[in-house]
Amino acid sequence: MRKIVIFLFIILIGLLISSQVNAKSIVRKGKARIILEKVEIPSSVRQEEPFTITAWLKTTENLWNEEKVFLHIIREVDEKLVLNADFSPTPPTTEWIPEQVVVVGPINLYIPEEIPPGKYKIRLGLFYPEKIEGKYVYVREPFVNKEIKILL
Repeated sequence: MRKIVIFLFIILIGLLISSQVNAKSIVRKGKARIILEKVEIPSSVRQEEPFTITAWLKTTENLWNEEKVFLHIIREVDEKLVLNADFSPTPPTTEWIPEQVVVVGPINLYIPEEIPPGKYKIRLGLFYPEKIEGKYVYVREPFVNKEIKILL
């Protein structure tokens, strides 16, 4: 009996992990609840060299969930996502209040060798996981910025 319980527990853990790994992303309706006040980022980056990004975000309303910050690097030519970095800000978003400016970073990144040289856009925002119809979905804020670009 004990072996059956352990076996079922292992299957349950596997299903939970796979449901989060295969979670899709949807955009939350409405305006972004944060505004990008300032960002420090290099104008050009070399492949496989570390670089940092620091962002100052201002909240426009209360955040009720402990959310993560996403940072996407997208190829400018075809809008293809090439790098996705997710991280938990300090302090947690549940402690942010409206009009508060929060420093996020420095975020340490590097560009892998397989990403070709070119012009890329950087997108920032918040996201949180939510279970919808029995599956985990990442609910993402609308992008808070559209103008930041880097050259690889």
